[in-house]
Amino acid sequence: MHVWLGLFHANAMIVSALIFIVMKDVSTPSFRNGLIITYVTICFLPNKKPYPKWGLRLANHIVHAAMQYFPLKNKHVSEEKHLKLIANGTPILIGLEPHGVLPLQMAAIADYYLFDGAIRTARDHECFKNEEERQRLRDAFAVSSAFASSSIFYVPLVRHLWPWLGLDPISRYHVKKVLSNGGVAIIVPGGVSEVLKMEKEREVVYLRKRYGFVKIAIQSGAALMPAYAFGATRTYSWWRLGPPLMTKKLAERISKILLFAPIVFWGRFFGPCPRRGRVVTVYGPPIEVKQTDDPTQEYVREVLDKFIEELEKVYRENRDEFGYKGVELVVE
Repeated sequence: MHVWLGLFHANAMIVSALIFIVMKDVSTPSFRNGLIITYVTICFLPNKKPYPKWGLRLANHIVHAAMQYFPLKNKHVSEEKHLKLIANGTPILIGLEPHGVLPLQMAAIADYYLFDGAIRTARDHECFKNEEERQRLRDAFAVSSAFASSSIFYVPLVRHLWPWLGLDPISRYHVKKVLSNGGVAIIVPGGVSEVLKMEKEREVVYLRKRYGFVKIAIQSGAALMPAYAFGATRTYSWWRLGPPLMTKKLAERISKILLFAPIVFWGRFFGPCPRRGRVVTVYGPPIEVKQTDDPTQEYVREVLDKFIEELEKVYRENRDEFGYKGVELVVE
């Protein structure tokens, strides 16, 4: 797990070391150039399917280590219903909130949807006792994916490890492709913009203007499923650009240019390892939609309002159990 989370800090240290070596002239030109060329080469090394078996084994190990470390847990409000939808060919688009500094709860989602966790769970439901039913689930999960900001996939080493963990760069095309194949697509609708709205005393999610993911679900005939990760915003301390150094609008503009939030974060012992503490992702009921190639704005808004309503219900009904009693959820 330390490999997974430490790569961002490791890259920062490597870049700092390269800058120091170049500026201080502490080595021969050929050695300096060799280091720079090696690092740049790693940045652009291809990482295409099929992924190496050792890489997938490493990813599986990281996921299970993360599940035990926090620990990470999944809780489904309507597990059997949503598994039936998947087995019957209905794709699922999961909107996961909140983003937090890093959406570490993705490891729990990977364990469930990408590393056979759901198959293990399905055996407990009467409707999935036979192998044929479970195989239909496996086929759907084989084409499923979670999505993250495309900027992440330019970071050396991270761009190789994260796809092994089941994450791909987010784009309308890639999300639609997963859904058209009957899979499960997992996204964080609030995205980078939500990171810039985080507060230390309240839970803030950015959804009211996020029509795009709802429209994709409607066009694909996918059921929308809200999910809320309790504990996700407590794993790291953070400092971000903003007042009094600059206005929020300027910080948002910078984040849009960079495609990631200008934020400094730290966990245990001021390092990259997050603080231990239970992180539980609670999944609401699937919201079935009417498939339409060109949905009206009114229908998109109606479905988004329903999604927000169900997400708020998930938060309201579970916050006391998972340590959020009295903590306000703000939907912007």
